[in-house]
Amino acid sequence: MLKHSSFFIYLFISLNVLFAQENIYDRILEYRCKNDTDIVLIENEAAIALNNYKSVRLNSLFAFDFSSTLNFNLSSEKDKSGFSVQPSISAGMPLYNNLGLKLSAPYSYKMGKSSQDFSLGLSGDIYSQARKRKKQEIETSLEALKEAEKKVKSVKELAEKKLLTDIQKILNEYSALLSKRLSGIQADINYKQILAEGYSETSSKLRTARLNLISSERTEKETEFSFEVSARLFFESCGLDIPKKDEDEFFIRLAKSLPKQKLISMENLRAENYKPLLKAENDYQKLLEKNKMDLSPFSASASLGYSYSMNQNKNISSGLQLMFPGVRLDTGLSLGLDSASVPSMQVSFSINPLAIYDYYLNKKNVALKEAGEKIKLGNTRNNFAKEFNTFKLKWEQLEWQQIRYAEELDIYKENAEEHAKWFQRGLINALENKQASLQYITALLGSADSNIAVHIFNAELKEAFDIEEK
Repeated sequence: MLKHSSFFIYLFISLNVLFAQENIYDRILEYRCKNDTDIVLIENEAAIALNNYKSVRLNSLFAFDFSSTLNFNLSSEKDKSGFSVQPSISAGMPLYNNLGLKLSAPYSYKMGKSSQDFSLGLSGDIYSQARKRKKQEIETSLEALKEAEKKVKSVKELAEKKLLTDIQKILNEYSALLSKRLSGIQADINYKQILAEGYSETSSKLRTARLNLISSERTEKETEFSFEVSARLFFESCGLDIPKKDEDEFFIRLAKSLPKQKLISMENLRAENYKPLLKAENDYQKLLEKNKMDLSPFSASASLGYSYSMNQNKNISSGLQLMFPGVRLDTGLSLGLDSASVPSMQVSFSINPLAIYDYYLNKKNVALKEAGEKIKLGNTRNNFAKEFNTFKLKWEQLEWQQIRYAEELDIYKENAEEHAKWFQRGLINALENKQASLQYITALLGSADSNIAVHIFNAELKEAFDIEEK
């Protein structure tokens, strides 16, 4: 027990010698931010979201394709040899009702003669859900990008929350170790008092006090072994190499270096800025829009074309396509531009009874799913009141703890300083001085734990509510 005496005797004299020139917490936080792999993952996810947004937007605005087919007649006879090429270019704008343009210019050469044709086609949707679908895809990818960018901006806050959680855990273990040390000191003081009262070594009272002291020393040693493992892991995660002899001073300095933070006011927190509810409502509205598009019972598209060949044949064609669930109707009109040509018209249709029944079943399933999602949305609204009350109670508890721990810390600090002066004057022994010092350090760790809890609580509030930073 006496091996800790020198440290506690000079605690209030030499506490600022080690690490005096730097803020330990800031140093550790900087290291964590530079070496946290989760930050790299978050940044990668933001880059992926940006690329996805660019891809979705580009593919929604433009579509382009160039193709060509080459044919060769591999004959040793010159008159039979020849080739043909059929190049074509397609360009479209899916976001604008699948508006498309196709240009082709087939060319052939055979038996010393060449042939060149040309065709131009224009197509688009008269009525469909294509534009709404593309707009929804762009909006979804943009929301994902904004969310990813928001995470990137808050990487320091995320790293700090993780660090504070780790610090809270290690300081709680250190506090438990100090509690064992304090119990050992009290057992030692009790043993020496009974011994001073004149009890013999064979008396049951002194023997019991001796056993309590031995048990306290054993428990303290076991706790110290366990704590040392946790301390080494913590130091490694923070890029530190702290000798064992300096651990006590390090953790005390760490507890003192933690930045203080006030509790975020809950006055303006409402259901209107509760993120889970906002997301649930947004998802529900998007589901309704998607289902409406998927169940749209009608679509129509049209096409217009012009073709020309070397034999002076010129032709204009047009087409109209109507689609209903399980039913498709196609009409086409072709008209030659020379005076002798006769217009021609084509009509075709198809009916799929299974597709009609499938549409009916799908419509019923969509209605059931929407009803289920509406129930879930209602549950989210109802859960808000419970979660808000939980936050409120936690807020009140932390506010009370901050006040009480601050009062306790002042009292124990004053008590420890007085005991240190009394010890220097020879009015009390080393054990009594060390007991007062341990009580102060324990109060300091309790205050640090309360301060960390406030930090984490504020971070959780920011995660749960859309809070404007001032």
